[in-house]
Amino acid sequence: MSAEWELRAALLDALRSNSAIMARVNGVFDERPIAASAPYVELLSSISSDWSSKSFDGREVRLSIALISSAQENAPDVSTIDLIEQVVQNLPANIPTDNPHYKIINSIYIRARTRHDANNRWTIMSEFRVRLQHL
Repeated sequence: MSAEWELRAALLDALRSNSAIMARVNGVFDERPIAASAPYVELLSSISSDWSSKSFDGREVRLSIALISSAQENAPDVSTIDLIEQVVQNLPANIPTDNPHYKIINSIYIRARTRHDANNRWTIMSEFRVRLQHL
């Protein structure tokens, strides 16, 4: 399994095992769910690139996570996205260190975007950069 897929699986596990997040949303999904009622979290597409040096092989993975909120809310729930961002930024503490394939060097918040769509739903999308060293 590639480092990108292992990271995605570990991130989904970390988000789903966070009781504070799960108390606020109806689910955490890998990509867009077929049917889900808001609020929910989507792990959107990711992209990886080489992040190697002379001394090690590595990957840089860019991840996007979206919080979809219901139409009844006047504004998106920023406290939930704050919890999600904390989980992602603390990935080195959340992912088991016994993984023999890679270790996380760092996880950095890049940017966020908020929009209110034609279906009267709020979406907050946060993007992160995670750097991995292959072992």
